Amino acid sequence: MVYWRIIDIDMEVTSLYDYTKRFTEPQLQFQSALEYPTDFCENYLSDISKGALKSFDIKCPALPDMFWLNKLPIGSSQYIAQDAEDRINEKCASSANSDNISSGQIIRRTSKDSTSSADLNRMNEEFHSSLSKRTQTFVWTLQHIDFEDGVENDIIKEVEGYIKTNRFVTYLWLHSIYSNNQKDIDVLAGLLRIIGMTVEKEDTDMLLTMVKAGLSDSHSKTQEAALMVIEQWRTRNCLIAIETAPSFNSSWLCDYAKQIESELNEELRPC
Repeated sequence: MVYWRIIDIDMEVTSLYDYTKRFTEPQLQFQSALEYPTDFCENYLSDISKGALKSFDIKCPALPDMFWLNKLPIGSSQYIAQDAEDRINEKCASSANSDNISSGQIIRRTSKDSTSSADLNRMNEEFHSSLSKRTQTFVWTLQHIDFEDGVENDIIKEVEGYIKTNRFVTYLWLHSIYSNNQKDIDVLAGLLRIIGMTVEKEDTDMLLTMVKAGLSDSHSKTQEAALMVIEQWRTRNCLIAIETAPSFNSSWLCDYAKQIESELNEELRPC
């Protein structure tokens, strides 16, 4: 008889079933408002596979080929969110529990007429909890997806959906991702590209701190992305941000910044 014993660095796993369960959990995060291309999802699972296998010390006399781990099916559940103006589904609400959030679904238990602070806070907390479960794969996507100037991609459309559902919680979530990935240029530049394409003009001040941080970053890619946001938003506070920015990392970025500054000065000049 062959005995299997798989030991995790942080927690002991005593069976192959436990190992498989813990390994497949990351794929559940890849549930969003949109279906990403198949090859993109496969690359995600491949990266997760490599990371998971590195974190395990597998001790057994004969471990079989585990090629099937990269062929695990991707969850097809869609992200479900009801607009704040929708009536509450009483049947769903009566049976709702924390499992609804973990499965990528948000069921609001507050009626549209409720003004209770506790109800509103609970609704925001539920939405933030759902977004937090999405963070790992969202960051991975930022690291691997391509951005083209002025062109929407899947991740931009995804964030647009979140903003339509609850823009304030979404902005908070984007801020936290920026703060937690300050050394990852691709993540920072990607976030800036996203907010430049999704945030309405009246909300731009809420995320201007991210743009200011991007202008002060030591990498040209992040600085360029921040300048692109300013070029898109074109507000007076954006003009102030570019006027007070530190020196840029290259001459072409400096020229780009001067061009935007000149245009904004012309547009925003009092009549």
